[in-house]
Amino acid sequence: MPSALATKLISISKERDAQSRESQQAFLEERKMLSTLGPKRWQELRELFQKTISEINADLSQALQWKDVSVNLFQVFKGLFGLSLTGLFDPDCHTLAISGPQQGDGLSYQQKVAGGDVCFVTTHRSENRVMTAEQIVEEALQKLL
Repeated sequence: MPSALATKLISISKERDAQSRESQQAFLEERKMLSTLGPKRWQELRELFQKTISEINADLSQALQWKDVSVNLFQVFKGLFGLSLTGLFDPDCHTLAISGPQQGDGLSYQQKVAGGDVCFVTTHRSENRVMTAEQIVEEALQKLL
């Protein structure tokens, strides 16, 4: 029969192993959610950019131009002034960087799992906060308007 000390250490070890398995399972579930919902949230954000630009242009007569460079890269140009924004999504790291129109004037976000869904979280501020697609589009396009 094991001593009280050995029994206590065995119990602690089993508890840590169980916690480790739970943490690993939670990590795997989060990665799976990011890999399935992450690209969908990115596509929804791109569509909101395009829709908002179209609505702005209907009122301001072609103020902004959208350009799809690739599935993970877009640019928005402002008419005659030569100002532009570039948005780059890295699907492997689940990050989004929006740069321009001024050098060092960037916005950055990382996709995270929160509340059973995938959302964008700021990484360019001192506090990392969840941002809706509408907030991201507003924050980015305000730089051009």
